[in-house]
Amino acid sequence: MSEPDTLRQRLTEPSLIAAVVTWLAVLAMTVIEPGRQVGAWDPETTRTMAVAAAVGFMLLMASQTAAGKLWPARTHLLLVLAQAALALLVAAMSRSGSGPILLIIVMSELVTRTQARTLWWIFGVVNLGLFLIHWQNWGLSSAVIAGFSYAGFQLFAIIITRYASRSESTSMALREVNAHLLATRSLLAESARDQERLRIARELHDVAGHKLTALKLQLRSLARRPELAHDEAVQMSGQLADELLNDMRAVVQQMREQDGMDLRAAIEELVAPFPRPRAIIEIAEDARVDTVAKADAIVRAVQEALTNAARHGDAQTLWITLKRIDDRIEVDIRDDGRAVSAGKAGNGLQGMHERFREVGGDVSVRHDLARGFQIHAWVPMT
Repeated sequence: MSEPDTLRQRLTEPSLIAAVVTWLAVLAMTVIEPGRQVGAWDPETTRTMAVAAAVGFMLLMASQTAAGKLWPARTHLLLVLAQAALALLVAAMSRSGSGPILLIIVMSELVTRTQARTLWWIFGVVNLGLFLIHWQNWGLSSAVIAGFSYAGFQLFAIIITRYASRSESTSMALREVNAHLLATRSLLAESARDQERLRIARELHDVAGHKLTALKLQLRSLARRPELAHDEAVQMSGQLADELLNDMRAVVQQMREQDGMDLRAAIEELVAPFPRPRAIIEIAEDARVDTVAKADAIVRAVQEALTNAARHGDAQTLWITLKRIDDRIEVDIRDDGRAVSAGKAGNGLQGMHERFREVGGDVSVRHDLARGFQIHAWVPMT
């Protein structure tokens, strides 16, 4: 899918729709109600300032929605703090009393990408500012009641958003574990099938082949007898024995050419539980590995790319390509998301490097803001 598809999905999220509806209600009340007399500013001027602040609030929220996870966490934090300042400005300038409602949206935005300690500091400072605004406008008792009320609403939004975020993370983790178990089961089944193919090929070659060769020799011995030299049944039996032996050798050769583990089923099992990104899998017929360790290294690389695309890269499509080049299997994986900075290698990337080195291969990882997250790896055929 393209970038417009990704943006369309973000624009249709229920939480964003609820935030927009809330903002529209606040904007309507800010436009209808007169502003406050603040110093030399008359109510009309303060109402204009409140409306401008509300519009600025929405512009900042829209810019973050459009950017998705492209901006770093610090930039996200600064923009949300600017939204909080604009919400306080609406509360200070408008008589509608709707400005503090925007702070509920602010706290919901902070939860997902802000550390808990920073979140609670911001929560305290913002509500202190709101309390001072109410104290100046309505007196101490009203400020205390309103302060606790709006703080409670914000806490409710923080808790609900945090639980929703944790639930989503848990669901993602369960999908990853389930996908890995399914892929491992598929690898074990493919390994068992591969071993069974080798056993059957050996049995055909060593046992059936030996007996067919002995049968041919016996038929030739019979054909040399004068009384059977021109017997059609003996000649036909000899011809059929020759054809059967040749056919059996061809079957054995074909089974040996298919030696190795086919990874398509395991990779398909791995990507199936994830609704996003959509996986495009291209695996050459001769792209087979001879050990479970090599197969596991490749499958884990796909899993790492899939996890990155689903959790961090905001990707819609993941391309997975396996092909044989000379005496090794080449693996290329890339997505169309926005790759985050590599930084220090995490446990997943470090483990991936270790697995490929253990089987005599190698892997390289590239983060490109324009081309997404990319993995190139290879393992030897034998």
